[in-house]
Formats: sequence, structure tokens, C-alpha cells
Amino acid sequence: MLLACTLFANGQYSYEYIFDDTENQLVFHGIETEYGDYFLVGQIGNSNSTHDAYIIKVGHGGDTLSQRITNDENNAYLSYILQLENNTYLLIGQSGPINSNYYNNMWFVKMNSDLEILDERYYQLPSSYYFSIGLSYAILKENGNVIISGSAKYTPHSDLCTVVINSDLDTLNTKFYPYQFSQSVDDWVEIPGTSDYLMLGGKIGLYGTSAQAIRFDSSLNIVSIQNLPIDLTVHGSIGHWKGSDEYLHSGVLRDTTGTGTDDDFSIAVQIVDTSATIIKHRYFGKPDTTDYSAWRNSMAYFNDTTIYVGGFTIIFGATYDPLPTFLELYMIDNDLNLLGYSQYGGDANYQMWGVIPSSDGGCLMYGTRYGVENGPYERDVYIKKVLRKEINIITSIEEYAGGEFQTSAYPNPVGGILNIPLKSSWNSNNIHLRIVDSEGRTVYDKQIIGKGNLITVNVTSLNPGPYIYSVYDNKQLVVSGKFIKHNLH
Repeated sequence: MLLACTLFANGQYSYEYIFDDTENQLVFHGIETEYGDYFLVGQIGNSNSTHDAYIIKVGHGGDTLSQRITNDENNAYLSYILQLENNTYLLIGQSGPINSNYYNNMWFVKMNSDLEILDERYYQLPSSYYFSIGLSYAILKENGNVIISGSAKYTPHSDLCTVVINSDLDTLNTKFYPYQFSQSVDDWVEIPGTSDYLMLGGKIGLYGTSAQAIRFDSSLNIVSIQNLPIDLTVHGSIGHWKGSDEYLHSGVLRDTTGTGTDDDFSIAVQIVDTSATIIKHRYFGKPDTTDYSAWRNSMAYFNDTTIYVGGFTIIFGATYDPLPTFLELYMIDNDLNLLGYSQYGGDANYQMWGVIPSSDGGCLMYGTRYGVENGPYERDVYIKKVLRKEINIITSIEEYAGGEFQTSAYPNPVGGILNIPLKSSWNSNNIHLRIVDSEGRTVYDKQIIGKGNLITVNVTSLNPGPYIYSVYDNKQLVVSGKFIKHNLH
């Protein structure tokens, strides 16, 4: 069901879809193709043990095509997609017996842009020690080989694994990595300037979960395992490399500055080096609220000034309860300045699974929605295409030289441009503007470079409501006040 689709004068689209169906749907991964289409892969069927693979194609203008891939003898789902040559695609998944909750086959599918299967292969788990496999992330190499990471289950835990296949879908190598605790995979990337790989994962032990950075050499041997700070839990993403030894990371932080309760989390973004040292960090979310990063891919890098971080407000244990939650989208730059924020939903239970950068500078969010109209254990796929200008807050500082000088921000209420007067002219690289909403969530926090006594802020992208602004010089408060944002008519 198409909720809205808007074409702007520059040929850019924004749209919103709910794929309402009587069955449970999930999407785990998505890409934008070189042709401007989006492909999303996941599953459809029973929420527990009887489901088929599912793929959705969203065209550049918002038109959609979906395909259910069935197998009479197996449960199956798709967990990753890669674009290959000649507008073909590699789908990576797993399958297992019907009415079971385990998957003993690796499954690889080649498909064209019309969602027609060109080739497919099944491979049973090569070790009888493991009874189920989950393939999570993949890297396409220049020689056509694909290196896949995942985890394999045994009683009572799971170990990491890697699988290498060639362009003909033949398996070349499979490795398992026994460990003391259960392991999960959150991301899998190449390290620039080296032949090594970095896996973000999590160990699940006696005292909960903790995030790890695991380095592999070119032969897929583990070189090192580094523990990230204990407050960082699983569900981390590597959004961008700042050279060969530092990267942007997003994930979930257990919030020890709020109430201290177990369900108090924030969305964390940080610059991390390959020894797992945090160089710089920022935490986003409403105080004393469970703000969670997207389950799979929570960071989408377009360029150094346009990086999206996606998440949602979560109610643990209420996946199939229509209690209202929100999708959250933050925009930052390469130095972790917060450039904008917006939230979506609030009419149902939303969860974000990922965010994809789009070639027009915006992004596509994908996840699930569960409302009062849904049947028991029946989630719908939800997607929303967002343009950069719909979230970006643009600021500048200038010298005001004419007319009566105001002492507080104006106009107020405001729909577009907010003017924040300063008591005197400032020429400092340490000026910071911070804007906080009525729930205590920071929606903008950035250094403003220039000289002047008037800061202008385009607040068009902010949600309606009251806000507090504060201007700091080298962490010293210069001026603060309140304004009300309303919609432009």
C-alpha cells in the first residue's frame, strides 16, 4: 500500500510504503543498484517455522515488484544481496526442514532484475557437529569470489563461520571458529589498504552480551579479537573508513547516565580504531528511553557531510503488540556533528532493520510495522525514502547591520528560518549551536564557523513542537532560549 509519493522539481522522489499482507514479513538487507532501484530480501510466511524467501524491488519512482521464492521441502529465508555484472544479483540465504526452526542448508541464488531465477545451489552443512547455519554478510571480490560471514549452531551455543564461493556458486572454502561463548555477526568489511577483513560481532556469555572487533587475514584466519567498551552491546555497523586504521561505528549503548535500568539504551556513534579504542563518540536518544539502533545496518554513508544513522524506540517483549513506537533518523558528518533529526511512525509498533544511502544524497529506511489492524504474529514491511533536505538543518552566521536588533530568537513561532541574535559580534571557531526538543532529545549540535552577531537556522525539517536552543563558545553558554516550530502553510 503506497501511503505517499512526492516528485520534486529536481527529479528526486520521496515515498512511503506499507506492504500489507496477511502473513508475517521481514526484510533483513537491502541495496540500491547502479540503476537507482532498491532490492530488499527477507522472508514471508509463518513467524516461527514455516516461511519462504521474499524479495522486494522498489523502482526509482516508487513502483514496486515483489516475489516469493518457494521450495516444497524447505523453510527458507534470504539474508543478504549483492549486485553482480550485467544487472544480475546474488541472493544469499539458508533453508531447512518445514516446521523446524533450524537451517541445515546454505542457499545461493542468481537472479535478474525482473526477479527471475537464473541459477541456484544448495549445500548441506559440511560438519555434523553443527545443526543450523545463519549467513549474515558478504564481500564481493574483484576476482568474482564472494566471502560470506555467519554463525553455525551447536548445542548449546554457536560459532563464527566463513564461506567462500565463486561466480559459478561453487563453494571453495568453509571455516568454523570454535569459541568459549556463543558468537553473532553484526558486520563484515574489508580493511582499506590491507588484505585483511574486520568483523563486528558479539559474544554471548554468562553476563550478557558485549561487542567485539575481530580481525581476519587474507586466508580468513583470526588475527586478533578486541573487546569494545563493555557498555556497547551487539548490533553494531561499520559505516565508513577514515583511512586504514579508523572507522565510523554505530550501535547500541547501555545508558548508565539515565535511570540505570536494564532497558535504558541510547544509539551510539563513534570513531574507533582497529585496536578497538574509542577516539570520539556521540550518544543519541531521549533520556531514560530505550533508543535502539537498526537491527542490521544502522549507518548509511553518502559522503563526509551526509551520514545517516537509523534506529527506533523499542519496547522489549512487545514485537507483536501495537503499542506505538517511532523510527528515528539522525544525520551526522564525518566528525560526528549532528546535522539533523526526524522521527516517523507513532501510530503503530515500528522497528527499523536497516538504512541504505541513495544516490541522490538521501536514504531509504526499511523495517516492520505492527498495528491494531494486523493479525496475530503478522508484521508488515515498511519502507520510507527520505531526501536530504527533509532532515538537514542548515545554519550560518552573519553580521546584522540594519534596523532594530532583537534580543531573542525570531520569528517565534517559526516555520522556516529562525534568527538567533548574539549580544556582540563573534569570530570564533568554537561557537556551537545545540537544539533540544521537548523530550530532551538533541536534534542538532554543530560547530558554526564564521564571523557575525546573527545565527540563522533553517528549521523546516524539524517536527512541530517546542524546542530549546543554546549557543556555546568553547563550552561556555553565550545565549539560550525557546522557540516553537510549526508547519509552513
